[in-house]
Amino acid sequence: MTGFKEMMVGLLFISGTSMAQCRHAGESTELSGTFVREETTDSLLLDTPLTCVGAERGQQLTRMTLRFSGERPGPEEIPDDSEVLVDGVFDTGVATGEARVKVTDIISLEDDTPGDPPMSAADKTALVEAFTHFQQAVRDRDSARLATYLAFPVAGETAPFLGERAARLAPGEADAPLTASRYRRYQREILEALQPLAGIRVDVPALRFDEYRLNALTPAEQAREYSPDPEDEESWYYQENGKRHRVGGVCDRVSNAMLYDTALMVTMGMDANLTLPGSAERCEFQDIFFFTLVNGEMKLVNATSAG
Repeated sequence: MTGFKEMMVGLLFISGTSMAQCRHAGESTELSGTFVREETTDSLLLDTPLTCVGAERGQQLTRMTLRFSGERPGPEEIPDDSEVLVDGVFDTGVATGEARVKVTDIISLEDDTPGDPPMSAADKTALVEAFTHFQQAVRDRDSARLATYLAFPVAGETAPFLGERAARLAPGEADAPLTASRYRRYQREILEALQPLAGIRVDVPALRFDEYRLNALTPAEQAREYSPDPEDEESWYYQENGKRHRVGGVCDRVSNAMLYDTALMVTMGMDANLTLPGSAERCEFQDIFFFTLVNGEMKLVNATSAG
């Protein structure tokens, strides 16, 4: 696997020909996401979905296709921390614009994930349906059944299967592939750590996924009205009993999935809270799992961490 990275994008949206307005003309905003290179396309998977005014049913946009202004550079031509000027088009077609993308690394599904040639529509449906059975095995904490979905040794790292518990692994184990023996040794911890994946909502016929988000704020905290703190750009405040109370940003636990032509990518990690977003340094972390069909059966073939 070539690796994973964080990217910061300064995005200037242009209204007019777009079907819906994400930003006013001339207004600049900053987005972060994962740069994904496939055989013929490059995309930015947004860490935080963007909702456009006028979009059908308030649709949240999560993926932006990147079109380079000029010849498409190869991976070796995009050094760490470089900036590449591209044209951005959201897959839903509701926004266009220009973006200066800061690239720190590239994830290549076409190079690193089995599934060539691309899956058929029937295979995609079978893969997504099988993922719901994987979720049920996690939900039931059925270690024997869960093991049938793992392609031992699972390439990548063991750490993503254990979440925060990975820190307790013996030296060298966290970065090593998940073997069958290691799975048996940590099966209880693995089943517990993977529970957030069971919360992802799946619409099999539509091949659609809705994120599972565990809000870091209590219901009472969510009900408050917050305002930006003029003295600290990473803080907010709320008024209560005539007093101003300052609070910092927090991170939610978020899991989601995205289907590609060659694989199903499932993520589990941290993301900025939608009400009180925490800093990128603390919140942008994900464990990433790749599922694909192997001899007609779904297998988890690769796991790694990003952020």
